[in-house]
Amino acid sequence: MLSFGVVLAYFNFLFARAHMNEYAYIFEGADEPKVQAMKSFGSFFLLNNSFIPLDLAVGLEMGKFMYIYFLENDLQMTVFDQDKRDLVACSVKNFNLHEDLAQLDYMFCDKTGTLTQ
Repeated sequence: MLSFGVVLAYFNFLFARAHMNEYAYIFEGADEPKVQAMKSFGSFFLLNNSFIPLDLAVGLEMGKFMYIYFLENDLQMTVFDQDKRDLVACSVKNFNLHEDLAQLDYMFCDKTGTLTQ
């Protein structure tokens, strides 16, 4: 958000510097372009911070990726396959599966290992 606010303030500075004399009716009583860009940075930062909470969404997704990484690399989540004579690790194919598994009270499976609701 900080870098996005800086970029928008820089564009505001370029626009104000290029068009201050041409569009005097817009910039009537305005500050210098540098001061105006600093003020606009505060406005852009506050607007983007309240309307675009991307940091939270990115943080949650990164947490999911880290959790999945630890699930797949956990030695206690492996099973020995008799046919292949090798260890088979946990394979995560759904990013929201661990959230759904946390809500289960009972889990049933038949003799083939198929999970049922």
